[in-house]
Amino acid sequence: MYSQVGINNNLPKVTLDITAKTTDGSKPEGIIAPRLTGDQIKSADAQYGSDQKGAIVYALAAVSTASTKTANIAGEGYYFFGGNIWQRIGFGSDTSIYNGSGSLSGNTIVAQNANTLSFTGTAVNAFSADGNTLSIDAANHRIGIGTAAPSVALEINNGTTAGAIKITDGTQALNKVLTSNGSGTANWQYSAMPAGAVIYTASGTILNGFLECNGAAVSRTTYSVLFLSSGPPTVQETAVRLLTFPTSGENS
Repeated sequence: MYSQVGINNNLPKVTLDITAKTTDGSKPEGIIAPRLTGDQIKSADAQYGSDQKGAIVYALAAVSTASTKTANIAGEGYYFFGGNIWQRIGFGSDTSIYNGSGSLSGNTIVAQNANTLSFTGTAVNAFSADGNTLSIDAANHRIGIGTAAPSVALEINNGTTAGAIKITDGTQALNKVLTSNGSGTANWQYSAMPAGAVIYTASGTILNGFLECNGAAVSRTTYSVLFLSSGPPTVQETAVRLLTFPTSGENS
């Protein structure tokens, strides 16, 4: 037996064909699905399975404590049963799109285009990634890396492992330190040394302000500003003047 049902018509075109009774606005028209609260829908979890796939209800309120099947019932609106979980039909004006926990079933990409994506909160650990790998303290406007309770604007806690920060901009080099210019921009610079500082090195370039003591001959052309070698009394010539270094003994 094959049958189709028509409401307000005698020639139904599908299984259930409903025609509006009035078109002048004198009567409300439409279809109302069963209206239940989220908790009432949850109470019938055992009644919904693959045979109920496609069922539609109207949730009057979010579920208080979500189950696996009602995890998406986060606000008022129409929901359909997908065989394993209730899914919302559209969003309307409700902004409570997430409630409770969930999981991704695959890689997910959000195409923002020209739209912004913002998170607001008031908790200390308002937003986090992988525990305390990254933590946003919305209560105090701080960021923590390796800590979920940063005590300053940016706190990095690498435990006992050396090398918590690495900054590479093409100007980094051995013995340089990170300094700030007048506008607060960080720069890699050789640290300034007090007059008379002496450094020992077996190879490499000596920084300005250092005297070299490596047990070998030193090039006058490489270090033309100041030249000194150990040994007998000697006079070394600079580009513009003579510097005399008197010695009185072997260790002078």
